[in-house]
Amino acid sequence: MARGRIDLESLITHRVRLTEINEALTQMRTGEALRTCIEI
Repeated sequence: MARGRIDLESLITHRVRLTEINEALTQMRTGEALRTCIEI
């Protein structure tokens, strides 16, 4: 944490495209992914 800022990049566990949203939701439900970033 530099200058009172949190490094959010390190908190993201997975990145998916909007077209892959259903797979991302499944991963989150099963616990495979915890913090997913949806890229538009």
